[in-house]
Amino acid sequence: MSPGAPVPSSSISPPRTSAKKRANAKIHSFSTSAGLVKYIYVGKPANNGRNVLQRVEDLIADPYIKSFGPHDVVCAGCDYPFATSNGSANAGIYKYSTGGWRKHQCNRLLDWKDPFSPRKLTPEMAAEFAHSRMVSRDRALAHLVEVDQIERVYY
Repeated sequence: MSPGAPVPSSSISPPRTSAKKRANAKIHSFSTSAGLVKYIYVGKPANNGRNVLQRVEDLIADPYIKSFGPHDVVCAGCDYPFATSNGSANAGIYKYSTGGWRKHQCNRLLDWKDPFSPRKLTPEMAAEFAHSRMVSRDRALAHLVEVDQIERVYY
């Protein structure tokens, strides 16, 4: 299995949630290297209204994130990894707006945000970072299936 593959088709298992819960769940679609893949969130109800799939979508959309994992994000500007939780199971995974990342403003990010700066984020750099985030996304989806937070749906 390649590291970026969300779920190999040979490891498809039957759904672990009830048909009623699956019918009422919001379906999240992701365009992956394996094609369009759909998932539902099956973990505990989110306290703040955002489940882990929604948080992964937030991480994917941020152009200033180079890559991310369950407990960290890497800044695209300075390549510094920021912890987004304390690593405990109760802290949550794939958090976007916690820890030092929320307050981080390295010089390169400031340059990219400044419309008059000669040091801009180039389209090539943006494409490289977007690809890196997609690899992180594929790993996140595979991880979330393994820890029973999401299920792949086939309808």
